[in-house]
Amino acid sequence: MAAMVERIRREWRVFAALVPGERFEKHYESKRREERTLLGRLSWLAAGVFFVLAGIVMLFTPGPGLLAIGFGVTCFAQESRRVARSCDRMEMRIRQAWMRFMRAWTRWRSRDKSGR
Repeated sequence: MAAMVERIRREWRVFAALVPGERFEKHYESKRREERTLLGRLSWLAAGVFFVLAGIVMLFTPGPGLLAIGFGVTCFAQESRRVARSCDRMEMRIRQAWMRFMRAWTRWRSRDKSGR
């Protein structure tokens, strides 16, 4: 169990170090180079289906629905170049929206402080 957790941590560090906007496709390519069994690939697809469906349910009930859907889609991205490219594009859009939000928030906060 400890070895599995360490492997996941190592893979996360490698993934996080990749360039945003390219990391999902590069991760897909690295998974393609590994020799994986059909059962292993099907397990990722089954996990993706499970998390997407659970996320859809959680959209209407208490729970982190969007997070679960996002995790499910990233499970699919390991098995599909098209999904991996879509995840890269979505990551860049989310980063841009976050930066716009943070700039607006900073301007709003500075106006709020100067108006007191």
